Formats: sequence, structure tokens, C-alpha cells
Amino acid sequence: MSPRRLLPLLAFALLHAPRLPAAPVPTLSAQVEMRDGHFLTADVFLPSSEGPFPVSMERSPYPRSAKYSMATTRTAEGFAFVVTDLRGGVVDTGEYVPFLDDGWGERQDGFDMIAWAASQEWCNGQIMLEGSSGSAIAALLAAGSEPPALAGILCDTGSADIYSDIAFPGGVFQRSVIQDFLTEISNLESVAVVAQHARRDAFWDPVDITMRTGQVNVPTFQVAGWFDMYVDGTLETIAALDESGGPEARGRQLMIVGPYTHQRLFNQIQGELTFPPNVLFSDEFRLLIDRFRLEIIEGLAPDVFDRPTFTYYVMGDVDRPGAPGNEWRTSDVWPPPHLEVPLYFHGQGRLRTVPAVTPGQTSYESDPSTPLPTIGGNNLFEPSGPRDQRPLLGRPDILAFRTGALPASPFEIVGPMEARLFVSSTAPDVDLMVKVCDVYPDGRVMLMREGVRQARRREGFDQESLMVSGEIYEVRFDIGHLALALDASHELMVLVSSTNSPRWEINPQTGAPFQINDPVRQTATVTLHHSTGHPSQIILPVTPYEDAPGPTGLFTE
Repeated sequence: MSPRRLLPLLAFALLHAPRLPAAPVPTLSAQVEMRDGHFLTADVFLPSSEGPFPVSMERSPYPRSAKYSMATTRTAEGFAFVVTDLRGGVVDTGEYVPFLDDGWGERQDGFDMIAWAASQEWCNGQIMLEGSSGSAIAALLAAGSEPPALAGILCDTGSADIYSDIAFPGGVFQRSVIQDFLTEISNLESVAVVAQHARRDAFWDPVDITMRTGQVNVPTFQVAGWFDMYVDGTLETIAALDESGGPEARGRQLMIVGPYTHQRLFNQIQGELTFPPNVLFSDEFRLLIDRFRLEIIEGLAPDVFDRPTFTYYVMGDVDRPGAPGNEWRTSDVWPPPHLEVPLYFHGQGRLRTVPAVTPGQTSYESDPSTPLPTIGGNNLFEPSGPRDQRPLLGRPDILAFRTGALPASPFEIVGPMEARLFVSSTAPDVDLMVKVCDVYPDGRVMLMREGVRQARRREGFDQESLMVSGEIYEVRFDIGHLALALDASHELMVLVSSTNSPRWEINPQTGAPFQINDPVRQTATVTLHHSTGHPSQIILPVTPYEDAPGPTGLFTE
């Protein structure tokens, strides 16, 4: 296992456990038969006291031994600790695609493994799923299969919808994520399988928990980061479970969202920014996690769910003491109440809250042979997070729009952002990418969030509609969720482009059916239209500070 994958896997495991000098040895190992006759290995660690015990289980695509360090802590807390293989993972690749058999499809490995553990004499019938990243994904999918013995989930940085969060966000193949992850678990054969389903079809149904929120009937506690690739789906899923999940799920969800990348939970250094010490793991969070586990297993801390569902960090200028933001907030709902404020694109690279009166357009040349390089963002692996985008500015294949000086009264962007672009193209298909950046007083253009949409999938991920040269099309897509405080010392900059490699597969722009590394490519002139008839814009969820006059007049000069 590479060191970069150990970071997120160990971060959550060690939140309330000291570093151990040596890994313990399993009490027993078992070959557990799944419903189709396939066998997966489970290593079991039992407390020294007399059972039966509640079970803490982690199902991992990585070697089971990487999880052994958790066993001493869990058994000392009175849990039997069980770590199992994941079909399609590094120990059990076979001919399987990771996670495809962990939900509620024809094969239901999560359900079967939980049922096996619940039937053992050392288990008291109460099972909690835990884990980071791949283990968190497997846990969420297992919850959708409605296993009776599942009592709750405690996890971080997990996906709710593998098509939209991992494989094809916005309809674009997330190449670096898929290939790097499958390389690490020695299962590159699955890349070709995934590539066959670029269009959202029934293949993805068993790995989309957003289709099953009403069937999930357990409390969950999840940790995520604003710079993690899964944060949007997790926020929306937790909100849905808290409102309309099963009886044991409604009103019993908790989530912490900090300024973290996938690899660096509870760390001050994220990308090229260093956040204040209050982003580190605190005693308050430790107690909250412990009380969550105490309640779902023993029912001894019911007041843990009296607190607001969402605890989130509002980012701010990390270099200036006393700047707005850089503090934790809570909310019973997501997103919190806000005003939807449009920022319209204007000529000469301006952003304003009123549409352009004079019809205008701004174009760029998208050449697949010379793509823009990936610089930070919500990537799975490093380098990720907030990073300076100035090396991209001035190229002919990217547009930059900025607000100019912000209002004197500070305000916050908290919630989901959306792009509504009116575009035309000389090619039948292009990818549209929007980055929202915080411009620091020293000129740094720090990437905060980005969204993407393939033009051919503008009408839905399950259909395709190519562009006709010269025709203008409206393309709407999510940019992502954010929590950022701003004041007059900063500006906002929005970047529009069509490439970002290696994170995203390069679109050949020919309109041909999807394939990886398509060698036939063409250059496209992409035009962004901005006028009252074609009001290209992004929409921000804005909350003024209490003493601010309101955001309706922002950026109009």
C-alpha cells in the first residue's frame, strides 16, 4: 500500500487511538461464503472479556493488515473488531469491479458479511460499520441493502453515488481518480468495464445510495472536506437521510465538514494554504464521536442527536488575523438559509450582479492536444486542494472573469453553487469547466471549487445530444458546495475552460462515442455568450453578515 493512501485511512482510525508499537494478531480468520458461492476473508479480533460483543466492522479494498492497528483500541472499548476483504479489492480482484457487489444488486456482499457476523456466538447482534474512503463507500452501500443487524455507520470521505461522485461527474470520465485507485488495488481490468458505461444506465443503480435513502434505516456520522471529491454527494445524502430516511435514520444523522482534502483530514496544511489551529481534531469532536458510538450500540447517549446535524467550517483569509470566517458553524439543515445571488459574465472579463445589456461574447480555443494542466482541486490524490491558478492565466484556452473589489461589508458563500452558461461551439461536443477562485490581496488566485459538464449530456446523463456549429445552447451544472467568507480585501475570479488533465479524460471534441485515449481529436472554438437574451452566470448562495446591507447590489460598478 502506498503512503498516500495510508494518510486518509489512518487519519480517521487514529482520531481517538494512540499510535501502537505493533499490530495485534487476529483471534481467528474465516472464509465467509457470499450468496453466489464466492468467498471473502474476515479477520476477527475479540476482547479478553467474556462475550458476546457488539461488532465494529470495516470492509476494505486494501490489505486487511492495514487495519489491524485499530483492533487494540476497539477491543479495549468492548467491541469485537472485524476487518474483511472487498470483492474487487487488492486481495480479491478476480473479475469484479470494486463496490459493484456491495449494494443491493444481484450480489450483496455487505449484507451477507453483516449477516454472517451477526450469526456468530461472539456477536451480540449489534454491528457498526466504520472506515475511510473505500471502506466508507462500502459501508454506505451496505446500508442500502437493509441488513437487520446494522446499527449505524461511522465513516469519512465516502461516496454516495459512484457514477456522479467518482466515475463520471458531470458526465466526464474522472480519469486520474479511476486509474490511480484501480492501479493501487491492482485491478486495472475494471477500467474498461467502467468505460463501457459513460452513459448513466442501470449498471450504476446498485451503487447509488441516493436512490435508496428511504430504505436506509440507521444513524450515520460522517466526516468530509470542502476539497474532497465526495463532499457534495455526502452533504446531499445526509440531508436526505435526516429528513426522509427510515425511522432510525430520520433526525439521527451527524456530519462534520472542514477545510480538508481527501488525504489530509484535521490537518492545517491543505494545498497551498495553512489554516488556523482550530481545524485540528478537537476534544469536542472526540467526545461527539464517542457519544455517537455509545448511543447507537448501547442507547446510552440519546442527547447526541439533539445538536444540529451539520457542523461545518467557514473558510476565510488564512493570512490575516481577524479576517471574517475561519470558524466552525452549525445548522439543522443543508444548505443553511441563504439568498441566491447571480454573478453575470460581462465583456472585458467582468462579473456583475446584473446581466449585460449590450449583446456580447467571449471565445477561447480548446485544443485537446495541449490541455490545461491540473493544478489542485477536489482530487483523490495529491496535489489537491486550494492552489494558485495564475500559471493558467493568459493561455488561449481559458477565460477569466473577476468581480473587482468586493463590498466593504463581509459576506459568506455557504451552500451549492451553480453554473448557467450559454455557449456555442465549432465542434459537436466539448466539456465545460468552471472554477471559482478566491483572489488574495497579493494576487494569488486560489481555487476553491470547480464543476464540470459534458455538453452532449446537458439534457441528462442518460442521454446524448451533440451540438450544431453556430447554435447557442444553455448548459446548467453544479459547481459544488462551499463555505467561504469574503470582504473588500478579496475578489472572486471565475475561470471557464474545456480541459483539465490528468484529472479529467480529454474530450476529443469529435462527438464520437466515448473511449479512453481517443487518438482522433479536433480543435474547437468555444464561445460564451453574455447578454440579456443569453445571460451566462454563476449562482452563489450568499449570506450577508448581520450588519451588512445585503448582497443585491454587489459588483454592479
